[in-house]
Amino acid sequence: MPRQTPPVVLTIAGFDPSSGAGITADIKTIAAHGCYGISCITALTVQSTAGVRQVEPVRPELISATLAELIADVDVAAVHIGMLASAPSLRRWWNFWSATRLRTLSWTQFSVPHPGKICLDAAGRKLLKQKLIPLCTALTPNVDEAAVLTGLPVTEQEQMRAAAHALHKQELAPSS
Repeated sequence: MPRQTPPVVLTIAGFDPSSGAGITADIKTIAAHGCYGISCITALTVQSTAGVRQVEPVRPELISATLAELIADVDVAAVHIGMLASAPSLRRWWNFWSATRLRTLSWTQFSVPHPGKICLDAAGRKLLKQKLIPLCTALTPNVDEAAVLTGLPVTEQEQMRAAAHALHKQELAPSS
C-alpha cells in the first residue's frame, strides 16, 4: 500500500470527554503536526477538568475488531498508545502488534490523570514492562507512572533524571 498523504497516525487511548487528554487531545495534536488521526478507544471515562470520576474499559474484542478494520483501510505511518485500561486490552494490543508489526510506537500513559490512581492492574503492568515498553521509540510517563515503572521515588528533578535514565535502560521495577 503506498504511503498516504498526509501521514496517518493511529492513536489507541481512552476517551476524555473534557478533551484534556486521551483520544480527543491526541487527534488535536496529530492534526497540529500535519498528520491525519485515526483512533481506537480503549476506555470511556467520566471526567471533567476537575478530575476523573470513573473509568470503564472497552471490551477487548471491540478493540481487536476496531484495530483490524482500521489497518485494513489505511496505511498507518505511526502509532501512539495512551491508556490501555486493562491487562486483557493490553494483551489484545500485543497480539495485534505481533501480527501487524506497525511502526513508530510512542506510549504515554497507563494511569488516569489523577495522582496515585493506577488504572492498569499488576498483570497489565507486567505485560507493559515486558512487551510494550521495549518496542517504544518514545516513552512519556508522568511522574507517578515513572515511579511505578522504575520503583524509584520521583518527586524532585534529580529523581526524575534517575527515573528517566532507568526507563531508557529498561531498568524497570518488578510488578507488584
